[in-house]
Amino acid sequence: MTRGETRMTRQRSALLDELKATHDHPTADELHSRLRVKLPRVSLATVYRNLERLVEDGRIRVIDIPGRPRRFDGDLSSHYHVRCVNCGRVDDVKLDKVPNLGALVAKTGAYGAVTMRLEFEGLCARCRKQQKAAEKTGGA
Repeated sequence: MTRGETRMTRQRSALLDELKATHDHPTADELHSRLRVKLPRVSLATVYRNLERLVEDGRIRVIDIPGRPRRFDGDLSSHYHVRCVNCGRVDDVKLDKVPNLGALVAKTGAYGAVTMRLEFEGLCARCRKQQKAAEKTGGA
């Protein structure tokens, strides 16, 4: 354990395992439901607390989307996300890495350390299917 890193409890380890095994970027509530299969007595507060510790320790990432619940990502590799504008689902996008535009901005001298976040938006397969079904029946 490195300095500042917290102890890996059973609940924290189970959360990390779940996040490493999935690529659908679940919310805390979704993780709580999944974790209760293995740990029936785990509380939602425990899930939230342990997610924050995993983020602080740099073991997982948070995906913050304004107006939506926070989502969590166990894949720390450099990759991009696509978000459904209808239901909020977030998935990985497999693309070659784009140039670091943040570094180009930093070279202008206008800002010091600059980071970049690239997120795509669209309709997921489920929402597209629902939209097509609604169009066929004359719904909105």
